Amino acid sequence: MRDKTLSFDENINHLRNFVSQRLNKKEKIILKEIAKNNFKFSATKFVSLICENYGFSKTCVWYNLRKLRNSGFLDFGNSSKKLCLTKLGELLGGELKTNRYKGVRI
Repeated sequence: MRDKTLSFDENINHLRNFVSQRLNKKEKIILKEIAKNNFKFSATKFVSLICENYGFSKTCVWYNLRKLRNSGFLDFGNSSKKLCLTKLGELLGGELKTNRYKGVRI
């Protein structure tokens, strides 16, 4: 049996499914905020801003940032001094930012 190569639209649909089913509300907010604002500063500064704007605890935001980094959506810390989206994170963040589809509600 041959592997089926997925089209771009099919990949996007799988990504949308993942977002709606696997990311929690805070993770979606974090990705959306990073995508919306093109953050050019440290993760520490971002955590402070999110806590101030949304009332989340710092521990909770750090936990979600690390989880998103380990999932391949964010880069910060080791190789990058600034918080940034990876290519996959940019795709996902763009989807969340524009709310182009149903199923992912923030």
